[in-house]
Amino acid sequence: MKIFNLVESIKADLADVIPNVPFYKMDKSFLTHFVVAKGIISADQASHVFDTLVEITNNGDVVSGAFKDDDIGILRSFKKKKSRQSTRQSTKKIRFLSLKFPIPSTPSTVTKMAGVEWYLCLAKDQVLTFKHHSMVERSDYLLTEMRSDTEFQLTPNATTFITGRINNI
Repeated sequence: MKIFNLVESIKADLADVIPNVPFYKMDKSFLTHFVVAKGIISADQASHVFDTLVEITNNGDVVSGAFKDDDIGILRSFKKKKSRQSTRQSTKKIRFLSLKFPIPSTPSTVTKMAGVEWYLCLAKDQVLTFKHHSMVERSDYLLTEMRSDTEFQLTPNATTFITGRINNI
């Protein structure tokens, strides 16, 4: 005999709807005390609703990463202009010269890890920079690991676009 689980049935029905709900517009208290408490999303998902999601597109390939942007203001700069672009010769890094931010006084929570190919960071001159792990320097302020569903490569002379938005979930 199969037991019917109403909660799981409702979650399955909402699977296509949940990603479209603007959780980032909700008050954090409501999100925690109602949405998470009712099991609509997990506490881990709720903790990332307000993160900044950055995507880099080069020659049709996309790589992305999410991070807390409370102290830096990178998302605010994307709200002014949705996308930035740059063209460089390098296959290992790209600098977005129009995106310059003060380096936070608190240490980065991101550390260089084995198996991670790409990072988004603030270089010592405060320029937002996308780097292959082999180019990361001790003076870089790492913002996030960048991940892709496919193998990502920077193609020389191809225009690279960077966009940012609220992560939501």
